[in-house]
Amino acid sequence: MKHSLPQGMIQKIVFALLFITGAIFYAQDKTYASSQSYQTNGLLCLGCSVQNPQNAVGNNEDDHSSITIPISLLGGQVEQTLIFPAATTRHFKKIVIGIGSPNHLLSAKLLGGEAYVESYSGTTPNGDKTLINNNMLELAQDQKKGTIEFTPTKFFDRIKITLNGGGIGVNDVLQIYYAYHTPDKFTNCGNPPLDPLAYYSFDGNTNDIISDYNLTLGYGNINFIPNDIICGNSVYAGQSTGSLIKNFSGNKIKTMAFWVKMDNVPLFTDGNSFISIILDKFSKKIRMYADKTDTPNMIKVDEWIITDPFEPNLIYLKASDNLMLNELAYFTLVYDEEQKKLCLYKNGILSSKKSCGILTNSEPDDDIYQISLQLQRAKIDELLIYDRALTDDEVKALACSYGVLPNCTSGTSAPASKVAVPTEIFTVSPNPTTGEITLDGNILLVGSDISIRNTSGTEVYHSAFRSRTFELPATLPGGVYMLTLQTKDKKVYTRKIILTR
Repeated sequence: MKHSLPQGMIQKIVFALLFITGAIFYAQDKTYASSQSYQTNGLLCLGCSVQNPQNAVGNNEDDHSSITIPISLLGGQVEQTLIFPAATTRHFKKIVIGIGSPNHLLSAKLLGGEAYVESYSGTTPNGDKTLINNNMLELAQDQKKGTIEFTPTKFFDRIKITLNGGGIGVNDVLQIYYAYHTPDKFTNCGNPPLDPLAYYSFDGNTNDIISDYNLTLGYGNINFIPNDIICGNSVYAGQSTGSLIKNFSGNKIKTMAFWVKMDNVPLFTDGNSFISIILDKFSKKIRMYADKTDTPNMIKVDEWIITDPFEPNLIYLKASDNLMLNELAYFTLVYDEEQKKLCLYKNGILSSKKSCGILTNSEPDDDIYQISLQLQRAKIDELLIYDRALTDDEVKALACSYGVLPNCTSGTSAPASKVAVPTEIFTVSPNPTTGEITLDGNILLVGSDISIRNTSGTEVYHSAFRSRTFELPATLPGGVYMLTLQTKDKKVYTRKIILTR
């Protein structure tokens, strides 16, 4: 999720609240390997072995398997494959592997340029076999332990670690402590928490960057407005209505959350401002809408039977307070399938009895399967779809996690439209540097390209992004260089680097 927190005490209080309430954020979501296999290859690999291979499985990060290849046995090879409970179905899952060496400090040099990782889907390789280098290593304090971080571009259910003969020192071993996958940072401003089914940042397109449930244009026209609501672009329809639709066949829509702002325009000269979100069920529709012509600008939710348009509303909800024109607000709609209850939250708050209602006419298999967005003179940003009903605490934590709603710890929230739109941040540190640099900020890094040029404009380094921290080539002399990062959505950032040798 796009993430830009204000400085000072509010930021500290917000994060304290999120941890106290036990909200499960992406950074805490770890899926450990549940089984493993290994094999040795090569006629001269008689001394090769994997000891205690099962120790690399599970969430015990203190015990380990041990891969051994005598240095004299060139051509030998040992592989250990760590298998996760199920294949990933959502993109941007980062694999973290805990490794160690009992006798030496960890480094890519220790591995001799002969250690690789590769992700698989079943027995099919994903074609991403990668040599372990210092850019992928994160060392622990004693530097004999560390982690390898690797983000596959395809869905996977296992990771293979391969060590070729000649890689490690005489009588040394490579220890494998654990492997887990966790959502990697993949948006302009951070990660959406609570493991959503779909996420639409609207940064230049209507794609879902988690599960590929891309929205398509139903009718009319839409535009993308930069730096207007939270971070990056928002989707906007002007005087002509625009519609976006998506069928989630095979999945259930249980929670929907988004930021919205309606234009304050003269009704009789520039037309209406409205937002309508329709959730299709097999025999009914649920509609959430706000219309400028309504007084006093209520956000409403109702349900009606498709086959009988004259049937009275089966449910009618309203938010705790109204959505004013030109107000930035965060709405969450939660459907509890077991209780057949639908609840509407504004800025994380559910304060009115009229904010929840029971869908008495719903059938057991009458699931929400399709979403339709209709906009006129209105903007939406950061649309999240979950396949489970979020709890009250999770809804509040989600709304507060953007860092733009004041008074998140008090249970109330002032209008967010007064909060300044956050800027995009990209930093390179340390600077000056002796060779190792770390990229940071709130911009999209996964899928980006990195280029470094000298003062004459000659490119001296080029690489796809693999890790926030990496080493500049040892062959580069000290001096001034320009680092250029081009993100997946073609945004370009340039920073000056001073290299001291």
